[in-house]
Amino acid sequence: MNRRRKIVSESESLSIWTAYTDLMSNAFMVITLLLLLVVAKYLPSTQKDKNKTNELPNNSTELTEAQGYTFESGKATLGGKLKSYLRDDKNESGVLFKIQKYPKINVIEVIGHTDYVPVATGQCYQGNSKHLDQRLEPVVTNPKKDISTELCASSNTDLGLMRALAVIRELQKVTGNDPSLKHLQFRAYSAGQLLLPNNKGFASPPLNRKSQTGDPSRRRIEIRFTKNQ
Repeated sequence: MNRRRKIVSESESLSIWTAYTDLMSNAFMVITLLLLLVVAKYLPSTQKDKNKTNELPNNSTELTEAQGYTFESGKATLGGKLKSYLRDDKNESGVLFKIQKYPKINVIEVIGHTDYVPVATGQCYQGNSKHLDQRLEPVVTNPKKDISTELCASSNTDLGLMRALAVIRELQKVTGNDPSLKHLQFRAYSAGQLLLPNNKGFASPPLNRKSQTGDPSRRRIEIRFTKNQ
């Protein structure tokens, strides 16, 4: 009788142990699954934080004459503050800093904007013409030729394009010696006086032009950082 009771007791103990190990195994599997779900949820954001430098800047950059980013009047000669900003690789707002920080950038678009004040056009029609229609491509494709002295703006649209090209010429200088930036493409555009600053829309000609010197906030360069799809 005692022997039989001992056998039953051992059988019950084995059964309880088996049930216990099964329970622990299932619990381990559940915990493992929960951990995997947590990792799957948070890993992308963690990876995203690590790869912030692979993203693109959120906004374009506008540099106005009201901020001191000037050109010589009627020309495309960069002022010292504007040139320094384009070459700045120390501050987060600097153009070269952004180019180096965001390696996904492969296209830099530069748009020249002006105000409503007409430019002096007489010199563009002299015997030794520097009119854009005649000289634009030869000057732009020759880095030894100066944009401001070799070209003449006969309109605000011309002037906007010349200034955009002058900015690109400067950016090409500062990126040209860096092998990691050889992939960059540059595009120059002119909006003339048609677009208002800060994305405020299409500009209609002012009815009352109070200032003969124009609006320095509209005389600006816009730089956009993007990439080919």
